[in-house]
Amino acid sequence: MEFQELNDIQWARVTKVLPPLPRRNDNWGRPWNNPREVLNGILWVITHHTTWPSLPRENYPPFQTCHRWFQRWLEDGTLEQVVDILADDLKVNRDNWFPEGRFSALRRRNRLAKKNEMERLAA
Repeated sequence: MEFQELNDIQWARVTKVLPPLPRRNDNWGRPWNNPREVLNGILWVITHHTTWPSLPRENYPPFQTCHRWFQRWLEDGTLEQVVDILADDLKVNRDNWFPEGRFSALRRRNRLAKKNEMERLAA
């Protein structure tokens, strides 16, 4: 499948599941990158099955930024919700975007963290 950036309708559907950008009370720090551009960069890497440094710098935010958001959204489950929404919309097989076992180490770590938290709360 050839990659196409999100259109306005797809973006409107996806924004419903994206967490709000955190804000500092003192308004210090750099402004956030445009989440739509970051997500397009993440989807470009996923659909091209390539490495993060291959992300075209002229079209997307720095690959480090996209990778950091990828990790954050993967860990909290946001990315899988986004892919589910887009897979239905674009009529693509979700397993092509998330091959079995590709992120198993992260999921296993998350399951262990949740289990430890449940045990701590139960004690």
